[in-house]
Amino acid sequence: MPRGPKSGYLCESCGARTPAPMGRCPSCGAWGTLVASTVPEAGPASTRRGAPEAVTTTTLDAASEHDLVRIPSGDGEVDRVLGGGW
Repeated sequence: MPRGPKSGYLCESCGARTPAPMGRCPSCGAWGTLVASTVPEAGPASTRRGAPEAVTTTTLDAASEHDLVRIPSGDGEVDRVLGGGW
């Protein structure tokens, strides 16, 4: 269900927005510069950020140990525990 515009307060001095009325702008510190304003409700997240990037997946059956690059640590015991290095 779409909602209406959000109301808030806009500082005429620096442009900062705040949801509650205040005598002093919390951003720039100017007195008496906050005026009531409305902000249109944004659309769904998928339209705001653009389309998600395509992701390719690989099953464990298709993965190969030979695809892994192992870097030896220099300590034989550590390399043995880690399966041949980092």
